[in-house]
Amino acid sequence: MTEGVIEKTFPDVSMSDTPVMTTVKYVAPFFKMDREKDYEVAWRVFEERFGKVDKPLPAVTGDGETQSSTEAESGAQHHVESAS
Repeated sequence: MTEGVIEKTFPDVSMSDTPVMTTVKYVAPFFKMDREKDYEVAWRVFEERFGKVDKPLPAVTGDGETQSSTEAESGAQHHVESAS
């Protein structure tokens, strides 16, 4: 949307327990986000600041375990024990 206004009226209870009707106006122009392009730009900046990563970092699974890139590809898991 390049022109115009979108309004939304709703009961607002953010400042008290008593609802107050509030209208929010969103004024165009709006644009669609491009997350992939955003990541490309971010990684380019990281590489300029910190250098390019020579080898992939190990993947971290949801249960706190890590996998090397070859293990992740093959489905093998490597358990990391804590020192405590």
